[in-house]
Amino acid sequence: DGRAAKFPCSISWMTRRGLPRHCTLCFWNLGWVCLMRALLKDGDVAAMSFADWLRAGFMMQMYAAGFTTVVLTPMKGPDVAMGASDALHCYAAMLYVFDHFIANQFVLGVSAAYSVAFVAASLLCGVFQALRADGERLGR
Repeated sequence: DGRAAKFPCSISWMTRRGLPRHCTLCFWNLGWVCLMRALLKDGDVAAMSFADWLRAGFMMQMYAAGFTTVVLTPMKGPDVAMGASDALHCYAAMLYVFDHFIANQFVLGVSAAYSVAFVAASLLCGVFQALRADGERLGR
């Protein structure tokens, strides 16, 4: 937001409106379509095992958490620090970020080192966001 921009800001803040929001919605949903198509064996559901169905079910839950976060409850602000009006967004975002760890480990087979690094980076971002929110509360 120009000169009033504050740090740190989240992906949620950067993609809450305008062209960044439209691009995010377009590419995020397109990515999910591609992923779910692969998980559902290109529609050959008869070839899916029970484990395949569990993986696909988990990923559908993850998409629902992300959909709630990204589409239904975009950040309202008024600032980078989440306010009371952003509570549902905040909780859904935490679930969605945690889902990435589970998906990496148990669905996508990503190396544990990358998953641990993802969790560490996510926690660090959360700490900075919380500190930013505290700074806003203390500054008033």
